[in-house]
Amino acid sequence: MQIKGSWFIKASREKIYNIMTDFENIPKYFPDVAKSVRILDEQGNNVILALESPYPDGVMQVRRSIELNPPVGYKSYDTTKNSHSFTDFSMTENSKGTKIKMIGSFDFDNIFYSLLFRVCDLFIIPGLVVRGVIKKRFKKIIIDRLKEILG
Repeated sequence: MQIKGSWFIKASREKIYNIMTDFENIPKYFPDVAKSVRILDEQGNNVILALESPYPDGVMQVRRSIELNPPVGYKSYDTTKNSHSFTDFSMTENSKGTKIKMIGSFDFDNIFYSLLFRVCDLFIIPGLVVRGVIKKRFKKIIIDRLKEILG
């Protein structure tokens, strides 16, 4: 399943990039994304993180591989016990602020979730609803938090 979204923030691309790539402070900036973060490896523009992310049933262990593209954005690949995901986070700046564009794709190893998302891809209405929920969640935990942080 693929999700796309774009948002506008009245802040410079550099400020947003610095926050989004301050990996040690992810739990402070984005508490709904991670309770803790460890940098496992860092070589040039490639970073590997281990995150403990809040989950309805407790905490989910996430391994995130990131390819940085300063100052435009990054691509991340997440692996958990039951899923794999890819996110392309990019930004363009103009005189009034920064447009953020996100493209994400998700694949679940869990047969229930895998079938659920495949059904949503087959039927327009359920697909739109699920994509809308995920996009709204991303806006709340990332975009709205960025706006709060940047004032």
